[in-house]
Amino acid sequence: MKNGFILVPDMKWDGKQLEDLYVVALVQDRSLHSIRSLTAEHIPLLENIQKKGLVCIVTAGYTADESDCISFVFVIVFCFSS
Repeated sequence: MKNGFILVPDMKWDGKQLEDLYVVALVQDRSLHSIRSLTAEHIPLLENIQKKGLVCIVTAGYTADESDCISFVFVIVFCFSS
């Protein structure tokens, strides 16, 4: 199971209002097709996103404290045909 991900700020964020900041985690695990694809095996991935994502948000200076962050998990599926 891959636990890797890329964290990017939402494209709609103006770069100024921290209250409007949303970040998106793009996972490397190609077995995830929808939220229904999540199983107990994906718990380490979700925990990794939450733990390291919060550290990145604080380290980048978006907030001073992890307790200021609220975590939500949304699965967005992008399908690319080759």
